[in-house]
Amino acid sequence: CARITVSASDESISFGSTVEFSSDAASTIRIAHDKVEAGRFMIVWQDRGSGGGERRIYAIAGSTSGTTITLGSSVEVADPGYGCNISADPNNARKCIVKWQDNDSPYYQSYRILTADTSRNITQGTVASDDEGLYSIDSCGITFDHKTADKAHTIGQDRDNSHYPTLKGMTIDGTDITLGTKETAESQ
Repeated sequence: CARITVSASDESISFGSTVEFSSDAASTIRIAHDKVEAGRFMIVWQDRGSGGGERRIYAIAGSTSGTTITLGSSVEVADPGYGCNISADPNNARKCIVKWQDNDSPYYQSYRILTADTSRNITQGTVASDDEGLYSIDSCGITFDHKTADKAHTIGQDRDNSHYPTLKGMTIDGTDITLGTKETAESQ
């Protein structure tokens, strides 16, 4: 990753030095910028697995100063896990929610809260898993509610319901997630 800054006065762009955050091949790389504390972010990614085998989800927290990036240590979020998405909490600094799908059929969706301390060390909450299959991680999203603290929403194609777009709300208490009931957005 690399930090890019844009000057408001002349709209010039400055590029910082690139920083390697994984020594393994990675895919489905996502970043969430802290909504409360400037210069903080978290990255999640999927490793490619050896020979296309089991894949895992990893995360790392970082901070920036100017164009300089400082990273913490990476943590394993899921083993196995496929695809991933991340959203930053707009009400709490250094807190994100991560979504991925299990690596084996029926590809259940799983979620976990990640928090980082000021030294960029990540603490992980308990995994919450759906009992519904996800058709494609690329068609899913997750986001915190920007008006109501400790609420998040997810959407995806429900593998068990003709691949219809399906929504689900969730409540967060610290790092614990309580999943709501799914709602089908479109059934035609």
